[in-house]
Amino acid sequence: MGNINAFHLGLMYAISIWSFVPTDQLTPAHSCMLRHQSHDYIADCRNRNLTDIPNGLPASINTLLLRDNNLNITRLPAGLSRFYDLGHLDLSSNQLSVLQPRTFIHLKSLETLNLEGNHLLLNNLAYPNATFQGLPNLRSLKINNNVKDLDLTSDMDYPGYVLAELSALEELFIDGMPSGEFGEEFRSLRKLTNLTLSGRIGTCTIPNITANYFLNLKHLTYLNMTQCSISHIRREALTNLHNVTILDMSKNSRMDMKHVENISYGLQNSSVEILKLNSMVSEYATCTVFNKLFAQYLHTTNLKELYLNDNYIVSVEMGVLSLLPKSLEVLSVRKSRLVYGTFFEQLIHLENVWMIDLSETISSTVDNIPGVKFSLPPKLEYFFCEESTFRIAFDNVNFTSNNLKKISYRKNVITHWAGPMYGLNHLREIDLSENFCERIDDDCLKGFTSLKILRANSNYLGDFLRKDETGQAFAYSLTLEFLDLSLNRIQSLPVNVFRNLVNLKTLNLSKNSISNLEIKISHMNNLKFLNLSSNEISSLDHMFVSQLDLINKSSGLKVDLSGNPLLCSCDSLDFIQWMAQRKGLFVNQHLYKCSKQSGWLNNENVFEILLQLQQKCTSHFGLAMGLLISVTSFICILVASILCRYRWKLRYLYYVARRHYRNVNLIQHGNDYEYNAFISYADEDRDFALHMFIQKLEREGNLRLCLHHRDFIPGEPIAANILSAIQKSQFVVIVLSPNFLDSYWCRYEFEMARMEGLYTERNMVVLVKYKEVLPNLVPRDLLYMMHTQTFLEYPQDSVDQDTFWTALKDAIEAP
Repeated sequence: MGNINAFHLGLMYAISIWSFVPTDQLTPAHSCMLRHQSHDYIADCRNRNLTDIPNGLPASINTLLLRDNNLNITRLPAGLSRFYDLGHLDLSSNQLSVLQPRTFIHLKSLETLNLEGNHLLLNNLAYPNATFQGLPNLRSLKINNNVKDLDLTSDMDYPGYVLAELSALEELFIDGMPSGEFGEEFRSLRKLTNLTLSGRIGTCTIPNITANYFLNLKHLTYLNMTQCSISHIRREALTNLHNVTILDMSKNSRMDMKHVENISYGLQNSSVEILKLNSMVSEYATCTVFNKLFAQYLHTTNLKELYLNDNYIVSVEMGVLSLLPKSLEVLSVRKSRLVYGTFFEQLIHLENVWMIDLSETISSTVDNIPGVKFSLPPKLEYFFCEESTFRIAFDNVNFTSNNLKKISYRKNVITHWAGPMYGLNHLREIDLSENFCERIDDDCLKGFTSLKILRANSNYLGDFLRKDETGQAFAYSLTLEFLDLSLNRIQSLPVNVFRNLVNLKTLNLSKNSISNLEIKISHMNNLKFLNLSSNEISSLDHMFVSQLDLINKSSGLKVDLSGNPLLCSCDSLDFIQWMAQRKGLFVNQHLYKCSKQSGWLNNENVFEILLQLQQKCTSHFGLAMGLLISVTSFICILVASILCRYRWKLRYLYYVARRHYRNVNLIQHGNDYEYNAFISYADEDRDFALHMFIQKLEREGNLRLCLHHRDFIPGEPIAANILSAIQKSQFVVIVLSPNFLDSYWCRYEFEMARMEGLYTERNMVVLVKYKEVLPNLVPRDLLYMMHTQTFLEYPQDSVDQDTFWTALKDAIEAP
């Protein structure tokens, strides 16, 4: 009895000695973060420079995250032994180079194990026998991104001898080896359905896929072999994958179309539903053709999604789309070189396709063909053609019966939106943003009877909308609920520009140059958000404010005025007071600042300065305002009179002085001119000026012309460009027409030419009457010139036009 007690005492003493470890050798548990998430008890020990598993972690945790540490394999088995309920273990991105037999033997409940990003080469040293013994429930294993040196891959193989113990394994991530084989050991992995061999998340170099490569992986339903440097794949390589439903072999750009066809051949008796073959040919490949053979092999499958992006397909053989399986629902051919032709003509054969993506298409310019008829898949709902080079202007186009709901032509070059288009009765959304658009035809939106969302931001519609006084652009958009016109260079809008938008809920006019809003919106009873941010608005007039109050009562309107130079002064006191009373109307209130024009209230928050402003404005208000108005009125009248009398002379002298300050030669001497003539014409006469003048005088007459659309310096003020061009030119040719008389800048060009002639004492204006003008509309100085100097008149008879161009050329070449 005494011996037994002595033994127990000795054993307890030994345990106490073994259990005592200096505190500097233990990793404290508080270095990790413990948290409950749903049904998981997680210990997060990531990126803490650990060399061992922290001591004192609760044994009941079921998720342990040890990513980005410096764990030591010799301590790993003992450290893991106490976590019997552990279901998820992350050991990725550590310094593990070898594993030990039965490293994880105590983790009976483990379901996922992540060992990626270590240094575990695919050989017997790193994975000795029984490495994964004792893991009956492991479903997911990641051992990819462990091979960093490609020179070592020739001696590696897939470790089937240890993986065969994982009878419950469903998902495997592993590096792809050039000489590796999935041997007979993999036959025991009957539950392995997901296999990833991807160079995107590890190393994958498999130049040649043999006929028996997947012979022992017949249960796969998902296979990812992206970016694996595959150049050859045998015709029979995929024939054993009868159960595969998702196959992604993208980014293997060393293939040619023959081996791409071998892929479809191997899938013809499979269960494939999603096939991704993006970037399968070199970006320098030419004449890539989508041929019948590829489609024919897939014809009997139940394929639903086909991705052929980044293959630079030039054309599609006739009949290819009809050979694709009827089950196809999604077709993506991004980054192709398709032009209007056989591909578009065959779209109607895609009977069940609901989404087509042709974005980033190269060389897709299509001439405008009025009255053309497009045949679309009957169930098509979404059509994308973004970031391409389309310039087509649809004009009186008819579409076959379809279910199209969204069209996106974002980032193209469709500068003119023509129309109408018929047959798109279900269309709900159009994205035509970033297209350099300058105008919209009156009937462009006429056929869109169900349109709810129109994205037209980042275009050049400002000048067009300013002239649309009757609201014809959106006259047929009664169903529209969302309209984005941000970034359109809008300076002002006519009252009735949105007169028919009765169902609008969101109107975005942000990032323009609007300073005053006089538009009518009182009919927009459903308007919920009006975005006016980042404009030039200093205040809103009484009529517009009244409309906002009216709409707010019915729809709970929200307005964004942030980023505007709001004027916080006595002149805008009523407006600031109204904003303070309607504080709930505005969003982003912390961004509402008083502008620099507000003097001492600069950068104050608009909603916090009302009391200060009221006190400032009541002090001697009447006297100060009366005196200020009187003095200001007198000065303004005096200055206005002087400026009006000498306005053209002052402008001329200002820009001459400006050029002198920039060290630019003011006057050309002798015959040393950069241009023979500067052509002054209205934008509406652009076609005549650019085509005829360039053809007759530059190309045939060998003269140097300055045309503002072509030769003005970007970034310079227009007025400075005009004077510079005049001073660099020997003559200024005035193309007189009614459009010329209506143009402010044309008048400016004439006056600057006249001033230049006076100051340099040379007769430099050559007048060409392009179209008949009414004398009472012609400025006095120009009319005087017409009565006192000989001018040329452009003949309408083509017989006399050669004589006209000869006379004009002689006039410009005169000394």
